[in-house]
Amino acid sequence: MTFPSRILAALAVPAALVCMQDAHALSADKINTLAKGATVQVEGKMSGSGVLIKQVGTIYTGLTVGHLLPQQKKITVVTSSGQSHTVSPSAIKLIPGLDLAIFQFSSSQTYPVAELGDAEQIEGEIYVAGYPLPTAALNERSYRFTNGTVTAKALRPLKNGYSLLYSNTTLPGMNGGPVFDDEGQLVGIHGFTDTPEPVQKNSINPQVYTQTGFNLGIPINAFSSRIAKSGLNLNPISAEPSSSPPTADDYFVRGGAYLQRGNYEKALADYSQAIQLRPDFAEAYGNRQKIHFWQGKYQQAIEDGNRAIQLNPDLDTAYIFRGFAQAKLGNIRDQLADLDQAVTRAPKSATAYSYRSYAHYLQSNYPLALADAERAVKRDAQSSWAYAVRGLARSKVGRRQSALEDGSSAIQFDPSAVDGWFARAIIALNLKDYQNALASINQAIKLNPNFAEAYATRADAHWRMGNKGDAIANLDKAITLDPGNKTIQRVRKSLGGT
Repeated sequence: MTFPSRILAALAVPAALVCMQDAHALSADKINTLAKGATVQVEGKMSGSGVLIKQVGTIYTGLTVGHLLPQQKKITVVTSSGQSHTVSPSAIKLIPGLDLAIFQFSSSQTYPVAELGDAEQIEGEIYVAGYPLPTAALNERSYRFTNGTVTAKALRPLKNGYSLLYSNTTLPGMNGGPVFDDEGQLVGIHGFTDTPEPVQKNSINPQVYTQTGFNLGIPINAFSSRIAKSGLNLNPISAEPSSSPPTADDYFVRGGAYLQRGNYEKALADYSQAIQLRPDFAEAYGNRQKIHFWQGKYQQAIEDGNRAIQLNPDLDTAYIFRGFAQAKLGNIRDQLADLDQAVTRAPKSATAYSYRSYAHYLQSNYPLALADAERAVKRDAQSSWAYAVRGLARSKVGRRQSALEDGSSAIQFDPSAVDGWFARAIIALNLKDYQNALASINQAIKLNPNFAEAYATRADAHWRMGNKGDAIANLDKAITLDPGNKTIQRVRKSLGGT
């Protein structure tokens, strides 16, 4: 199929005319129904998601991210009904200057199409829909719909039009999927998912990880404007750089891009600039707090957490990181108080329950640890860390087989997750399976050579196997990486030696 000119003409709508009808907020269930019908799977050399935005007769036009659709490569689009449609290269159009592409297919079935909205007018919650890629534990793609809020809208977009940052939980394979506002209108295309690997591989504390908020999308206004200006042939046009100075949102968005590459220093500089321009930017303090923690700067993490919480008392991740920073400095009671607050502020968060479970585990409160881990798995059945902490708790209450199964599940859901291998090593230690403990912790260290507590755990395994010299060497390495960790220092002192 080639692009009929009448379809492109129909898409050439000025952005100012996209949304003229009365706006009314819809329920999340209603928006989910609309989203599920219009969201499609995009299958090819690279797979992702997309959204239907136009229907003329039997011809449907969809929108997705351009990096999924290299030129001259056919793709398969799977609609909400499960029907597959082959899309030839002639039915794919890349949008110049943006990481977006249009595709078309023919179907006699009727599907809903998304109504274009206005990203500049976003208020309230937003929703991202898409089909995550299969994993070792789940071998089929299944529809996912998540809620969140806009964190920043940059006036100076990153490369290829990205300027919309939001807090929704997303997974690989949802890229290209729609972003809806609370009126059920399409306000963006999701492009990049918040992934832990680059951050975890550079942290001395990768087992304490939450999203950095770097879910990045392209506002639908950029697409509408480009279509209107380009006309039927979608001719390239020159980008119009902003003449105004960078805003706090600009620095925050760029800081997130640096953080996702594991570049802590540049991310810190940009978050600090964002705070200087907007002293009440709670999320900027929150992300800077995480970096301080991952670098072992625990007092600075506490201070930024204090400020983030003062500005936004509902920012649950600020309590989580402040709590673990307190624990690193030996203030266990303060840690549990902060994690209680995190759960109170975010009762639907698997992350909050997972880390309170881990804190209870570290304090040998195994029944409480298991109860919180069960709640975490219930809230997110695809969370690697939720299974990991449940396995830890189960290994301490005599549930050997289920502990081993949880340890395996943690790895299956995300084989590259450092924290999963770390937890599986501790489960093996608890079950006195020292060889498997060493194998798992070695994999964690291979994934992140800066992981201080992984060396401490390897020291534990060597000590139990009678290898005192190896144990001391690993503890010394852990202290070199994380000199502020009081717990590791106490253990090392107890062993004596040089």
